[in-house]
Amino acid sequence: KTIKGEQIMTTLNVQELTLIAQIIDMASTRGTFKANELLAVGSLHKRIVELLQAEEKEKNKFQQVKDEKEKD
Repeated sequence: KTIKGEQIMTTLNVQELTLIAQIIDMASTRGTFKANELLAVGSLHKRIVELLQAEEKEKNKFQQVKDEKEKD
């Protein structure tokens, strides 16, 4: 989003990012995108999946630390 040339950051949560990735998958399976759009769409999908994987990794790391502290 922009207002008078200024960029505004919008935050998306994990569920929203997951939904976006699923929509891209579904749309590409149905042939929604033109050939010249595939690189941009694929790059966006890859970035979203990488963000979701990093989030999951951090979540698991946090849970491991929490579990270890509870054992002590």
